[in-house]
Amino acid sequence: MKNFSSTKAALCFLPIAFLLLIVLSFPVEANVGVKSGDWAEYSVSSSWQSTISTLTPSYAIDMKWVKYEVTDVADNDITANVTAHYKNGTETSTVQTGNVLTQSGDLSLMFIQTDLGEGDSVGVWTSYMGSPKSFTLNDTFSRNYLGTTREVNHLDASFSYSFLQMHFIGYWDRATGVACEILVEMSASSLGGSMTSSIAYTLTETNAWGGTPFWMQLWFQVIVIATSAVVVVSFVFFRKYRKRTSVRTEIPETG
Repeated sequence: MKNFSSTKAALCFLPIAFLLLIVLSFPVEANVGVKSGDWAEYSVSSSWQSTISTLTPSYAIDMKWVKYEVTDVADNDITANVTAHYKNGTETSTVQTGNVLTQSGDLSLMFIQTDLGEGDSVGVWTSYMGSPKSFTLNDTFSRNYLGTTREVNHLDASFSYSFLQMHFIGYWDRATGVACEILVEMSASSLGGSMTSSIAYTLTETNAWGGTPFWMQLWFQVIVIATSAVVVVSFVFFRKYRKRTSVRTEIPETG
């Protein structure tokens, strides 16, 4: 029963899996690709199934979107204001920090180093069980985000401790280190019960590399449609006006 309680506590962090890890060792210097004023917004989708009565889903299950706004960058540390919007319309705002070398801090893997490639480490941790593990990128390739083709780094990692199994998939923009997609899947089976949970973050907008091209953004499309409508209406009105004026000028005078 104590194991279930500890799992419940673990589910209260974002992203869920990697906040369970403690730093073991790290390099001295990193390439940080974001600066103060950069931001990234994500849609959030999640699922939860459990036959274990002592486990309840974390608040992350009720999130609709989350926005990370960088407020400070010092050496390898990033500080961000994190705004979470929930399905019931409420919002919370917290200040989170993270180190892109060690992945220590509560920002976890929302930002990694820039210019990494296949086989490069995204951080070195030791698990709660004391066994060190280094997670390295699987590959680097081009992928479309926000209407533009970006070079991205990809990580697919699975690990477990005690009765809990975790699967993590991440994609990061190689030039900025900003997360483009994050998926965390968890499962547990013990004492006749089971639990499965997943949470996914998908980038919907960012200014880190210019965001969505302006011709694809909703505000621009609305302006184009509204302007087109005004032009059409004005043209029709002008034609009718000219026609009426022409008819009046052609009526002969009566003596």
